[in-house]
Amino acid sequence: MKVPLYFLTMKNTSYINTSPESSFAQHFHILGKKCSSLDISTNLLYCILCFSFKTVTLILLFPYEQVDGNPVPAIIFKGLPSTFHAFLLSIVMAFSGAFNALMLATNKPKIAKFCSYYSMGFMASAVVLLFWAVFQTVFNLR
Repeated sequence: MKVPLYFLTMKNTSYINTSPESSFAQHFHILGKKCSSLDISTNLLYCILCFSFKTVTLILLFPYEQVDGNPVPAIIFKGLPSTFHAFLLSIVMAFSGAFNALMLATNKPKIAKFCSYYSMGFMASAVVLLFWAVFQTVFNLR
């Protein structure tokens, strides 16, 4: 295994673990080995974290229209400002729940479990709001 250059410049390199079992990629590759429920929930939280971050990044690229002084994306949430704000709130809460659950998993497992549950709940509500907004936009029901 090739060691990155910044590892070689460190003064005390005796504590560096370069084994493949400790690599970052092991969290995402669970096929072919026995998985515990902790591995699956960790992977789900990583997916929620990445999906919510990418969703917010994509929303910033959409064209906006002003509705009552508030910017609303003109593609999906056109004419639905309250739905858009509820969607954003759900995405932000899902992101914060997943992040908190991943950070607190080793030290505070009960709080981490609660954070993972509310992260999954807010992500489910964000998906429902997105489908509802797409349904409203496609069939012109507003």
